Amino acid sequence: MHREVYVTVMPSSERADWDTFFRFAGNPKSPTLEEAIQQALRAAAVDKLIPHLRPLVETKPTVLRSALAYVWVIKPYAIACLVRSGGCWQSRGKALGAVW
Repeated sequence: MHREVYVTVMPSSERADWDTFFRFAGNPKSPTLEEAIQQALRAAAVDKLIPHLRPLVETKPTVLRSALAYVWVIKPYAIACLVRSGGCWQSRGKALGAVW
């Protein structure tokens, strides 16, 4: 099995925008932060939470993170199959041709 992994973590000069952060869903099937807060909390709690969170998001420096992985496997020839099939690859009872 072979693999190559590329990971990048670096600070960004841009600051996070509250509206983008609040209305962004990382996955199309997951709710945005705004939707999740509105579903989980009462209006009075939302009115207390948002003024607390907003300055934390807007003043915290952002970090860009990305990861990419390539994985591949090369299956070695099965010696037992070669001996059993007389040197030909077998597929559902049909010979596919000589290996050597």
